Amino acid sequence: ATPTITPLPTPTPIPLAWKRLNIGTFLPRDLVTAIVFDPRDQDVLYVGTGSAGVYKSIDGGLSWQPIHNGLGRANIGSLVIDPYDPQVLYAGVRLGGLYKTTDGGQSWTAVDGNFDLHTKDIASIVLLDPQNKQHLYYSPGLSIYESTDGGISWTKVYKPLCPGVITALIIDPTDSKTLFAIDSGPGGQCPRGLYKSGDGGKTWSLAKEDQSGPSLVIDAQGDWLYASSYQVLYRSSDKGETWSGAVQNGCHALAISPEDGRVAYCAYGKVLYVTADGGQTWQPLGTMNLEGIRVLVVSPYTPMTLLSGGQGLAITTDGGDSWTEYSNGLGGTNFELKIDPAESSTLYANVGDCQFHRSHDRGSNWQTIDFGDFPG
Repeated sequence: ATPTITPLPTPTPIPLAWKRLNIGTFLPRDLVTAIVFDPRDQDVLYVGTGSAGVYKSIDGGLSWQPIHNGLGRANIGSLVIDPYDPQVLYAGVRLGGLYKTTDGGQSWTAVDGNFDLHTKDIASIVLLDPQNKQHLYYSPGLSIYESTDGGISWTKVYKPLCPGVITALIIDPTDSKTLFAIDSGPGGQCPRGLYKSGDGGKTWSLAKEDQSGPSLVIDAQGDWLYASSYQVLYRSSDKGETWSGAVQNGCHALAISPEDGRVAYCAYGKVLYVTADGGQTWQPLGTMNLEGIRVLVVSPYTPMTLLSGGQGLAITTDGGDSWTEYSNGLGGTNFELKIDPAESSTLYANVGDCQFHRSHDRGSNWQTIDFGDFPG
């Protein structure tokens, strides 16, 4: 006789109810890696972050909302906006390729460019030709691709040679075939430094050796360039043909006035410096209350307004003398959460490089603890 098999009873689903324990104010804000202005509305801004995708503000930065639906990864390396259609943006995602939105960031789709995405997290840089919205460049760090049809198709124009490890890439706004790149590689076969191409990235020449930092800016007329490592800043007023030293301590972030290339800003640590004479002399301005400053942008609407991005966002409307944090709604940084195996009501949060926090009430309240106090 065939044995009778009694089916197991279907388990009753247990509804999961979630509630907020803490708004996370004890955690630092996520690292801001890119800032762009809407070219038609000064109240609309976008920022890219290192762990939380893209955010948008419609009130001049007072509040932010996440807009990363469809982004495959959250680490934004670069962000550009179409000057002719501000609903179109491109986001370079580190280790994730290139993404595009046509609805102001409400949804994103991956750009199929058959990019050579490698396992090394070097860069993800997208450039849009200011003279032609259909013309773009993209670099994941070890190669350069070009599109002439708005990102539909791509051609690899450069493969690893010299420069070898591209950590910064900009386009001459008056000549889309002129590119500048910083090679921050290990040196050796390819000297670390600033490179220039006059044929759309196919061939390169070394313009300035020993420039190993990721900061590189050019003015709207393509005349003034500033390039910086963390040790020294250089400037050029002849499209990169000759260079001279400007600041001995270098810059963590650079910005240039959209109206006058002789006016530029250098963020070193939390201090902002300004030059009005093309980098010959520099004056310190106010202190920016941000850690890890990565990006600095001058408003295209009001030259006295600057935005600084680090662990959060800060803004000045007086040319840098005073700063106000504008991080409301921006995500917190990535962190690791652990439960004490001996006491389930005790939680530990590890943020970044050995920054520890502890909660004794299952996450409702948190205290910062020293590394030496962390249990074994």
